[in-house]
Amino acid sequence: MKKLNKPSVTIFLGMILTLFSGKAYAHFLWLNANPYKAEIGKKVEIEVGWGHCFPRDSSIEKGFIESIYAISPNGKKIVLEKVDEAHYFFVPRLSGIHVVEAKIKPGFGTKTVTGFKFQTKEGLKDVIKCFHFDRTARAIVLVGKPDKSFNLQESIGPLEILLVNNPYNLQVGDMLKIKLLFQGKPLPYTHVYATYAGFSKDPNTYCYTTMTDKNGTAEIKMLHGGEWLLKVFYKKPYPNPKVCDEFNFVDSVTFQIR
Repeated sequence: MKKLNKPSVTIFLGMILTLFSGKAYAHFLWLNANPYKAEIGKKVEIEVGWGHCFPRDSSIEKGFIESIYAISPNGKKIVLEKVDEAHYFFVPRLSGIHVVEAKIKPGFGTKTVTGFKFQTKEGLKDVIKCFHFDRTARAIVLVGKPDKSFNLQESIGPLEILLVNNPYNLQVGDMLKIKLLFQGKPLPYTHVYATYAGFSKDPNTYCYTTMTDKNGTAEIKMLHGGEWLLKVFYKKPYPNPKVCDEFNFVDSVTFQIR
């Protein structure tokens, strides 16, 4: 497994973004929590990140979010109060890890020589590429003090970044263990990108890059304190090339390191 502790630009994603200008393809989803380390009975604000420059970039458009909620330590779903399209909040009532999950509405996007359409390539002329997009995101919020127990809920999408150890028990210099799943099965030999808030203002620029092993596992060194983002991009052929060319998925996880 190869790791880069220096700035790592996702070149292949940059090439994709140059070719395809559709917002649903070029952008990915993430969640910012304020605070990440919360107290029982006090408000936790959730901000929807959208674009390709963590922690803040573009504003998500109305109607893009399909679902957003929190999962409490006892496994129960918490409905978030909506402030506007990009801002929500909840008030935790239990101590422990809370997982906030969100996804946009999946759909099709097709790039043609004359522009971009949110549809399959059926009936279109001069098609360059068609894709079916799926974007999911989670934020890990600690309420109260950290403990050894840790159970990250599974994602709401086919692509899942699972944290094996509790990030709130880690310090700068420690290794965070993760496991990638696709449709519930380990996803081997797939790149994982990580960065912390403030590392760079440039899009698609990350401080750490690694690849999962044959079992779909990887480790990421926590190089800096503060808010962290993990992101994975994965694509596979669409079953009917007359309708579309590929599926593409992005999942992200955010948390804080002391």
